[in-house]
Amino acid sequence: MDTTPPLDPAVARRDLAAIAVDAWEHRLEESPTLCTNLGLDRGLDRLDERGPTARARRERALEALRLRVEALPPDALEGEDRLTRSILVRSLSESLEALTHHGWEWSLDPLMGAHLEPQALVGKHPLRTPADVRALEARFAAVPALLAQHVGDLKEGLESTSATSDPPTHPSSLSSRARTRAARARPPASPRSRAARPRTRSRCDATRRPPCPPTGSTASGRRSSSATRRRCSPSRTRRAGPASCRSS
Repeated sequence: MDTTPPLDPAVARRDLAAIAVDAWEHRLEESPTLCTNLGLDRGLDRLDERGPTARARRERALEALRLRVEALPPDALEGEDRLTRSILVRSLSESLEALTHHGWEWSLDPLMGAHLEPQALVGKHPLRTPADVRALEARFAAVPALLAQHVGDLKEGLESTSATSDPPTHPSSLSSRARTRAARARPPASPRSRAARPRTRSRCDATRRPPCPPTGSTASGRRSSSATRRRCSPSRTRRAGPASCRSS
């Protein structure tokens, strides 16, 4: 029987606030580019680090934060505090899942990838003092290392058995195999599927242009033929719909 006394709500709220602050500080420390985008003068001489060393460091920190927030019983929190706890648990868990499942192996973004990250910072990096200029120069000097780390991550993806069971080959071959796998995994169309069904005649098809009845050579026949052509003309059919083709 659990004899642990219930946690005081005031203490739980204070602990939750401290965890939230630590989680935000961890994110800012690990992402100098985020700090620059937010207008914070923090890490101005650094770029976001990639590679196994950075991933191991982040995983340890994220796991410690997740254990701390999960140790807080939700029953000790109320209202927005309980919602904050749920959001923290989900955010930290998803970040850990991305590391566990090697999300960096396929992190190839043509719109905002590592090759464009330094360029995007130029317009937001402060240039108020000589120190700011030197910090920007340090960032430019770190670009080759950033690209090397990114290429190394992608190479891990090509060599990983989670990406392909075949020997490492050119990326185009990898994408071709991925498309082949997807095609094989797609279930075949059932006989009753929409694509396999024969096209049925709709009511509009049957009534849009009804065949005009044969007419004779008499005056009444000519008048009947003229009236029928007016009723069956395409312009009247499109304007009035199938009802305009009904015989009088």
